[in-house]
Formats: sequence, C-alpha cells, structure tokens
Amino acid sequence: MLTIARPQTYQLLMRKIILQAVLMFCAFLCASIEMAVMAESAQERNEIDFESVKYVAMTQNSKEGKRIRLSNSQARELSKRWNQARPIGLCKFYAKYIIYIHGKNGETRTFRATEDTMKEENDYCFVLEGGYVGTVWNSKQ
Repeated sequence: MLTIARPQTYQLLMRKIILQAVLMFCAFLCASIEMAVMAESAQERNEIDFESVKYVAMTQNSKEGKRIRLSNSQARELSKRWNQARPIGLCKFYAKYIIYIHGKNGETRTFRATEDTMKEENDYCFVLEGGYVGTVWNSKQ
C-alpha cells in the first residue's frame, strides 16, 4: 500500500533538508576562508637581515657535497634579492643548490634553490631576478 505523508511531516522534512544544506554551506565557506588565510600567511617570506648574517655558504645538491662560502658582497646581494623576490605560489622542483645562511646568533636558515627560484621552509617559491644563484655558484668554480 502507498501511504501519503501528511503536509506537516512534509514541511518538517523540507525544513530539515534546507537547514542541513545551509549548515553545510556555512561550514564550507568557513573552511575556505581559513585555508585562504593560511595560504596567504604561508606565502609571506621571512626577510634576511644582512646585519645579523655571519656568513652564507652553499652547496650543489649532489653527493660530493662541495661547499663554497660566499663573499660579503655576494651574501649582501643574495639577501637583497631574496627580500625583493617575486612570489609565484606553490611549486615543486629538484633543488639544484642548498643555501645556508648562518646568523650571528647561531641560527642557521636553509634554502632550496634552482638557478633563479628559492624557497625556505615550505613549497612557496620566490623568483630571484637574473638567475643569481647559478651565477654565484659558477663564479666560485
């Protein structure tokens, strides 16, 4: 037998469905806003204060592990270029170079880099103008 629902039951069911849809939309909206805020804060770069830098070293990301030390002028220029680098968002790459910035306070910051792209703690990348990292490495060979 087919039973027909009463109008009050149908109205209650529709209200419940609409309320669930509104709650799901609000939860989605809140999660989206939170993710956008987190992504924006992750994309902020920690600038390099050159006055607190003791020295900068870099190595090619290979098994030999030959480490070179940058001159003060090269370290200053690298710091300047990092501070002015243009963000390009999330990216993945094989790090050709590893850059170590040793601070006067004993702290060491580690960067992964290609010829012209650098990232520090996460996968938010920044473009340095002119392929500077590769130029520095090649000048020390």
